Amino acid sequence: GRFSLPFPTLDLSDFSLDARKLSLFLSSVPSGSVVFETLKCGRGVCTNSTLPVLATFLQRLKAEGERGAARDENPTSLKSLVAFKCGLEGATAAMFLFPSLPRSQESLELGGNFLRSASITMFGSVLSVRWLPSLLNLDLSDNPLGPRGVEALATGLCTPLWSLNLARTGAKEKGVEALAEVLKEKKVSSLQSLDLTENQMMAEGLKHLAAAVSTADAVPKLRTLILKKNNLVAGATGREYGPLSTLLSTNRLTELEVLDLSKNFFWGGAIEGVSAAAITTVTAGRFPKL
Repeated sequence: GRFSLPFPTLDLSDFSLDARKLSLFLSSVPSGSVVFETLKCGRGVCTNSTLPVLATFLQRLKAEGERGAARDENPTSLKSLVAFKCGLEGATAAMFLFPSLPRSQESLELGGNFLRSASITMFGSVLSVRWLPSLLNLDLSDNPLGPRGVEALATGLCTPLWSLNLARTGAKEKGVEALAEVLKEKKVSSLQSLDLTENQMMAEGLKHLAAAVSTADAVPKLRTLILKKNNLVAGATGREYGPLSTLLSTNRLTELEVLDLSKNFFWGGAIEGVSAAAITTVTAGRFPKL
């Protein structure tokens, strides 16, 4: 049978059939009239054999969107792709998935996979040539990107991005430094949420980030900044509070509503609880919405 359209979500998260049956299933979606906003994928559609089939489907949506734009129509409105913990690996994602994404894409949730620096270099290229001009939300959390992967991604970041989740991606100091440079250059001034949880940033990484967010008009709309569990005052020779002081003394983050600095052991030991009160005192007046 054929699909009855429109429908809001195409959920393939529990799909467990082979590539031929996936192809048959997706071919039943009528051409020229796809009106679903969210595509959810699971492990069954992200294997080496099925991902090319999914990519072909996405390419079809992409082509239909381009033809519709040329005629001032909007036959496809795929806005969100969810492929969380799908077993996506670097080579297959770089070869099939990233180049196939429709320009209408607003949200990409790719957390919990096996994407590394090589595949993210391809994705960074996709972003840098503006193949995804409407991308607002990007979640790459829990992927082993490493510093080089984060650096490759950072080179392609640009407005109108609202939310960037790089939690637990192994960014470390060098990855954060690359991201900070992009922020400082005001390429992502639209950013409203940044999650860098558990990235071994240390004081040196925080120094770069603090300098970036303290730059005028770098991230004027930032509302959420999550720096949880990063050893933010751990320096090469001991505790370094300078970068933390820079972050907490800036007056550039007037829209900030959430600042998560938990599990960073600023003062250590039994007086760790004092840190929250101290931070509240320091930030009073500088972050009016916090």
